[in-house]
Amino acid sequence: MGLSQDTLYVIESYKTHFLGKKNIVLYGVGINTKAILTEIQDPNIIGLMDPLSEGSVVMGKPVLSVEDASRQAGLIIIIARPTVVPIIFDRIRGLESTHHIPIYNIDGKRLIEEKQESFSSDLPYWNSSSDALKQKIAMADVVSFDVFDTLIVRDVLRPVDLFFFLERKMQKEGISCKEFAVQRQAAEAQLNQVCVPNLNQVYAQLGVYYAWSKEIVDKASALEFALEQKACHARKYMQDIYNYALRLKKTVILVSDMYLNMEKMQILLKMTGYTGYHQLYVSCEHQATKASGALFDTVRKDYSGTILHIGDNAAVDDVMARMHGFVTYPIFSAYDMLLHSSMGKLVAKAKTPDSMLTLGIAARKLFDDPFVLGSTKGMACIDDLFQFGFVFIGPVISCFVRWMCDKVWDKNYDMILFSARDGYLIEKLYRKRWIQNKEHLPKGLYFKTSRRAVTVAALTSEADILAMLSDSFDATKGELLLVRFGISPDKTDGEALEEVSSTYNPDDAVRFVLRYQDRILENAKRERSNYIGYLKKIGLLHAKKVVLYDFCSKGTVQFGLSKLLGSDVDILGMYFATLDLKNDVDHGHNCIISLFGDCTRYHPRFSTVKEFMFMEAILSDRYETLLCCDANGEFIYQDEVNGYRDCNALAQIQQGILCFDRSFQAWSELIDTEEDGTYRHFCDDIFGVLFNGSCVIGSQIKKAVVIDGRNDFKPPYQLLM
Repeated sequence: MGLSQDTLYVIESYKTHFLGKKNIVLYGVGINTKAILTEIQDPNIIGLMDPLSEGSVVMGKPVLSVEDASRQAGLIIIIARPTVVPIIFDRIRGLESTHHIPIYNIDGKRLIEEKQESFSSDLPYWNSSSDALKQKIAMADVVSFDVFDTLIVRDVLRPVDLFFFLERKMQKEGISCKEFAVQRQAAEAQLNQVCVPNLNQVYAQLGVYYAWSKEIVDKASALEFALEQKACHARKYMQDIYNYALRLKKTVILVSDMYLNMEKMQILLKMTGYTGYHQLYVSCEHQATKASGALFDTVRKDYSGTILHIGDNAAVDDVMARMHGFVTYPIFSAYDMLLHSSMGKLVAKAKTPDSMLTLGIAARKLFDDPFVLGSTKGMACIDDLFQFGFVFIGPVISCFVRWMCDKVWDKNYDMILFSARDGYLIEKLYRKRWIQNKEHLPKGLYFKTSRRAVTVAALTSEADILAMLSDSFDATKGELLLVRFGISPDKTDGEALEEVSSTYNPDDAVRFVLRYQDRILENAKRERSNYIGYLKKIGLLHAKKVVLYDFCSKGTVQFGLSKLLGSDVDILGMYFATLDLKNDVDHGHNCIISLFGDCTRYHPRFSTVKEFMFMEAILSDRYETLLCCDANGEFIYQDEVNGYRDCNALAQIQQGILCFDRSFQAWSELIDTEEDGTYRHFCDDIFGVLFNGSCVIGSQIKKAVVIDGRNDFKPPYQLLM
């Protein structure tokens, strides 16, 4: 069937601009790169670049890392669609700016000389709308829909990303498949030159390459379709458009360039809720493609009148369809919406299959509506509570729980204590994993505690009192005494109303507090006895080896708990991050590890750490801060401030987080355990979008994220204004 027009253009452009250059590196391992290598066979091409194939040999060329390219490349050519080129250039810009290696697109333009913008507010597509599409549907005799990325979306960011997970699945099944993701694309591309292949033909070709038996060929093909079923979901907004066309009694047809045969396509369509269509056209069944125009001609023979075609591929579903007599209304896929939005630079940061899966799951939720960016001209805006939790908070929370499970797997801990209040949701997520892996993971417990409850209960001496005054404060002396130590000043003590500060008059505060030393220690003894009763009730006094979760902390609760339990209990602290960890505190038998390491408030390094109070507000339960236990074992909480927290709004955000985790965990057997921190950094980048100007946060979310500042001598306050 020959090479496509796009591929022929790439070959001719390479000959025009780059033939004769030295030490060329091609960025990309797709069909156009293969065409350059096979059709031109330029000996000056020394290697390829692709973040998912680094260190391997593809199409006879080594796939170089950025470090390798910095030493070997004379120039780099990005072989990709124009809309993707800026994203890739951002990824490797340092090779040009630091190492002075020129980077070009296939048209011979040096990219450092152009303003690279992935976000364009004047994109004509932003003028598209649901109303305009519905008007076109109303005027048409026949309504034709593309299938994938139009009616059906996948969990993965791009269709080819599925092959990386398929490679992992086949490796788990013991199938030899080195560099499978690349070879899977290559096999389809080779067959496309002689026919319009179906899945069986693609795997027959792969079977020859890998010397598989017929049994393995059939098994591998079945594994791919099973992953397709796992990955596919209805694009709900477009499903409503589809149903709108049916309600108008329009003749609805589906037209797809796809290697899945009619039977498999019908399974996916039924699974995702698409019924009532008049006819389904699949390229491999008709041996004709939309890309060539031949499949549109086949449709034209079967239907007369005005045919409206709706699809996401501009070259095929718009230009080619119009060339063959169709009226068109192009829409963006979720991937294209992301790519052209203010959040587009996240695509360049998704460098691993796991991060591409995460971004794909997030994008299908955020950009289900192909017109959602029209009113903002590409600026991402978020005010849906569930969607907010799903897209922006879910990834980093899910990442932490996954990291935690890896760290405690088969380590024989007696239990994990998920500290109130921000351990509430983490415990829920952990419990789902524990239920499935009880033989490998310790049981988790939502642990009623607080900085206030533990530190007061652990007070036994004047030195302990002075240590509690080392933290900053700015309050009246009476407030300091009550909030820090649980003691109300004498009603006749006029000094209690005087202002005191850790910055300006700390000695005055110390003198005042020590006047109440006996009452403080007496109260502490009582609270200690009651709290130890709670620790006994949950079995902690008999434990030898436990894990304590906290979000961002300098270890205050862990240190106080270790004093209460004594040296017989080893406590491993597992935090998102430690903040200003005190190196002069002897944790002795205790240890702390954290996902993001030790940070400081003035140099947090990560958005999750920088905005830790924002996160803590979202993760918390419905209760106020725990103060202590009474003699009957009942919990005593801080008085509630009416209306400062919208618990129903927080519940919706938390449901979004749980739903993201469920979607991501569906792929758990195929997710690699990271070693270098790449994935956690990527999840932090997604969260960071909320604060770097790439996204507008709506008022509903701002009102939901409120902090009770009373422990720091402040009234409740809204974090985002």
